[in-house]
Amino acid sequence: PAVVRGGKQRMSGAIRVAVAGAGNRALPKRPETSNFLGWIPRIAAHPDYVLAGVQDVSCEARERVVRLGLHGPDKIFADFSDMLDAVPCDALLVCTPAEFHAVAIREAHAVTPRFIRISRNDTP
Repeated sequence: PAVVRGGKQRMSGAIRVAVAGAGNRALPKRPETSNFLGWIPRIAAHPDYVLAGVQDVSCEARERVVRLGLHGPDKIFADFSDMLDAVPCDALLVCTPAEFHAVAIREAHAVTPRFIRISRNDTP
């Protein structure tokens, strides 16, 4: 089946998603009491998506992704630019604190200018 992302058509395969920020919305520390389901586990478990890479400035957050078995350490990054350079992806999910969203989107667009869709309603 064809999947359209970023103005281009992929003939087959899962959509590769890179995630910037592994905080509470992306990976809740206490899922049983959190208001968020967590993007990272949902992407990792979904058959139509592949968790291509995860970036977070917090060593604790990066280690938690690995410890929970959501991704191996080879695709976990401290630096956003390093992730963009190393991980081929079809989509980028920005889960950083709100004040860093624009910076991440500008940097991602500079590296790979693609169609970017922003929706305030796409929350878990």
